[in-house]
Amino acid sequence: VTLSGNWDTMLPSEAQLLAAKSPMLRTLHHARRIEQSLLCYDRSSWLQDDSKTTGRSEIRPLGKAGPLIVCLDTSGSMMGDRELLSKAL
Repeated sequence: VTLSGNWDTMLPSEAQLLAAKSPMLRTLHHARRIEQSLLCYDRSSWLQDDSKTTGRSEIRPLGKAGPLIVCLDTSGSMMGDRELLSKAL
């Protein structure tokens, strides 16, 4: 995640500010965009691999896959069986 003013890579949380009914939140979004301080995905390490169509209705990239980024909730409400299940998936 990086700071930018780019619309196509901004995080959904930034888009939510723009879609808010509150004029103050929309103004905040526009101010962040002008200042180039929107939270955006950093695409510098993304690979543009060709894809191939398999026999089924799915598309898989050619070559090796990149890293998998997982966000796991380990707060108190997830202790015990819930945490074990989420780690297993």
